[in-house]
Amino acid sequence: MITTTTNNWMSAFDERSQRLICNCQVYAANDPAGLPGHQLMLVVAHMANMLTIAETTIEVLACESEAKQTEP
Repeated sequence: MITTTTNNWMSAFDERSQRLICNCQVYAANDPAGLPGHQLMLVVAHMANMLTIAETTIEVLACESEAKQTEP
């Protein structure tokens, strides 16, 4: 069974779309053989990974900024 991730950006999608995105990520990560829609699934997986990285980077930068503001 594939479960959805807890990324904030994923909450913009309904549960069915979240499962589809996760399926694309699993497909791309497992040496895909080239099913119909192959390129689309790879693109969706790549975009999802990029959004996760961007979201994490923003959270880290926000924490660093907040820490600098509280320094004496």
